[in-house]
Amino acid sequence: MRFSFALLSIAVLVVSIGCGDAPSRLQQQSFSSSSAAAAAIKLYDKDGDSSLDEAEVAAIASIANDLAQFDLDNNKAVSQSEIQQRFDKWQEMKVALVPCSFVVKVDGKPLPDAEVTLEPEEFLNTTLKPCIGKTDVSGRVSPAKTTTQGDPDAGLTGVPPGLYKVKIVHPRLEKLTKYNSDTTLGLQVAADNQKLMLLEFDLPSK
Repeated sequence: MRFSFALLSIAVLVVSIGCGDAPSRLQQQSFSSSSAAAAAIKLYDKDGDSSLDEAEVAAIASIANDLAQFDLDNNKAVSQSEIQQRFDKWQEMKVALVPCSFVVKVDGKPLPDAEVTLEPEEFLNTTLKPCIGKTDVSGRVSPAKTTTQGDPDAGLTGVPPGLYKVKIVHPRLEKLTKYNSDTTLGLQVAADNQKLMLLEFDLPSK
């Protein structure tokens, strides 16, 4: 997989509590940063040293892709405290939904009509819901939170801040489970992640 970023200036808008034209009824999804960080360490800390080294972080693509925002002391590892601080940062920004749009390609060519699901990492899945979208003819997709009738954010676009596994389903990828059922793709959705509107997932077919 290769990530590439367009050299364009794009204004990233956020829907936040009490900000601009944001609906007053919309509430940020709150959760326990300390509990979620502890759960992440419990799941991925294989050597029991209470932190995630470079190899362990590699198993969480949603963190590994934006390691600099988690690895605050630059030691190529992520501690429980650093994960918690990142989660706290999301909540301090008071953002309910973040516009998230990216392009999916296979071997450099846009992949239309692919079903894309942002699935919350296991240590956040009791708080967050999946976000789903379909790529257009240019391969671009803008996943949106799944809602039910009566949800205050029903009909609104955007993704709640969080760490997500990215699953891409398409006939061309049927045998490439590393992109869907056993995905190795991940994404951090956050208001200060400026990559979200410029991102490309360029997937090798072999």
